Amino acid sequence: MRSATWCIVVCVLIFLVISDGKKDKDYVPEKFCPRLEDIEGNCKDDGLKVCAKFMTTTYKINYFNCTCDNINMLRKIKRYCYCQSLCADQPPPSPIQPH
Repeated sequence: MRSATWCIVVCVLIFLVISDGKKDKDYVPEKFCPRLEDIEGNCKDDGLKVCAKFMTTTYKINYFNCTCDNINMLRKIKRYCYCQSLCADQPPPSPIQPH
């Protein structure tokens, strides 16, 4: 029983020495670029879907985290869409982050 415990302790210590006890030191979070556009219509009518679709098809970039706000003009309602995308100078996100 003692030898199994010592084996586990030694393995953990070896792992800590090899990994230097650091986690994701070089990891840099992705930077997001926001875009604000005004579109005809009302946010009540599938506003978020329309915002994301308009931004993606107009600028050929995948937008996400969209918000939609209605602004009452004199005779109509304007829809303001605020969406985010990955900045052009950033590589696409990787499912596996480097260590």
